[in-house]
Amino acid sequence: IEKPVEEYTVDETTEPLPDVEYAEPVEKEEIREEVTVTHETTDTGKPRKVVKKKIVRRKGGKQHVTEERTVEEDGKAPVTTVIEQPVEECAVDVTTELLPDVEYAESVEKEEIREEVTVTHETTAIGQPLKVVKKKIVRKKGGIQHVTEEQTVEEDGKAPLTTVIEKPVEEYTVDGTTEPLPDVEYAEPLENEEIREEVTVTHETTATEQPRKVVQEKIIRRKGGKQHMTEERTVEEDGKAPVTTVIEQPVEEYTVNETTEPLPDVEYAKPVEKEEVREQLTVTHETTATGQPRKVVKKKIIPRKDGQQRMTEEQTVEEDGKAPVTTVTEQPVEEFTVDETTEPLPDVEYAKPVEKEEVREQLTVTHETTATGQPRKVVKKKIIRRKDGKPHVTEEQTVEEDGKAPVTTVVKKPVEEFAVDEISEISQSTELGDVNSQAMHREPHEFETSIHIEETLSETGVLPQTQHSNVQITHNIQKSVKTPETQDSTSISE
Repeated sequence: IEKPVEEYTVDETTEPLPDVEYAEPVEKEEIREEVTVTHETTDTGKPRKVVKKKIVRRKGGKQHVTEERTVEEDGKAPVTTVIEQPVEECAVDVTTELLPDVEYAESVEKEEIREEVTVTHETTAIGQPLKVVKKKIVRKKGGIQHVTEEQTVEEDGKAPLTTVIEKPVEEYTVDGTTEPLPDVEYAEPLENEEIREEVTVTHETTATEQPRKVVQEKIIRRKGGKQHMTEERTVEEDGKAPVTTVIEQPVEEYTVNETTEPLPDVEYAKPVEKEEVREQLTVTHETTATGQPRKVVKKKIIPRKDGQQRMTEEQTVEEDGKAPVTTVTEQPVEEFTVDETTEPLPDVEYAKPVEKEEVREQLTVTHETTATGQPRKVVKKKIIRRKDGKPHVTEEQTVEEDGKAPVTTVVKKPVEEFAVDEISEISQSTELGDVNSQAMHREPHEFETSIHIEETLSETGVLPQTQHSNVQITHNIQKSVKTPETQDSTSISE
């Protein structure tokens, strides 16, 4: 199905800007509420609650006062009375008052309080415990001190007896004399005590073949060039108490070996060459002359180190019902040289701007019934591609019937010219790639695909029902341009 070619133009007309309208200032409305709740008692002795609410609204130099009075009594509905006063004009008081004089705060003297508590436990003449708590409180402020003494006597079965004695206020002077600093005494180094323990456990058998456990512990203490050795031997037998023997040896003097040895010669480590190992694995599935499957695994190992290489080849043949057969072949050591020649960098090629490709798709699905009463599904797909000012239209029609293979018909229309909006886009500007790194230049583009799905259900003797739905798909196209040694690649993701 071919449709006639249509031309379209882009509307680029502009309209004049609207006139500027200045917004008028909005006056703020001030609302104040005063609520008074009063609980009263009626003549009959019942409680009554009176709520008075006064609402004052001010706006634009005018005020409106509304008073509401609600009376609530038990067993009766609340009675509300509303009184609205007429609107009045109000003047804002903008008078200002003088600032108060600056008063400098006087320095506050800190009060020092000290407490001394003494607790004494005594015994009375009749043997009862007695607890005496003496508390002395000294308050000092402004060169004056006040002393208060409290004494509390507590006995079992009696209430505590407290006596308070307040002494007269006295003046005191702060002793500001200083004393010479004490002489510096250098602390002597403390010698560390070294303790070593050696424990030996031996399991023996007595003459009567009874098991016996012997634990020997040797403790050596060293301090200040002297050492003290203690040996303990414990014998444990079944059915008997352990027997421990302690032997203390006399204190001995020992000398610490402080001789030093010359440092070893410095040995410079040689650079270690890394061994490079490469492996190549090849798996082949074959069939023998008798028709049995056979698997051949060839493994090639090439280790390289110090400019030499050695090649080892392993071939394993696996057949059903047989053990694998492995053949190892080792070739002699060979020398190799690394190719360090460099090639000139390729010339810089400036990437050309990539034009955006517009793709639109229209999909129509129709459900029909054939003359024989079989259901048939017809899918029509129309794809329109526009690029470089040229459109390309492809139409696909697929007919699907039960029990038959789908039949697809593809119609490609010739390229036709159409008008293009020539507004330049900054995002399509060409960027120079890095010459040294031969970086690849990418320019991502996006286009949207609008798919219109129309489903028509038709049956014999029933009016067709059509369902319409639209699907929006976004495509991303990235076109890569490399240096002359690489190839162009295009990736499309949906």
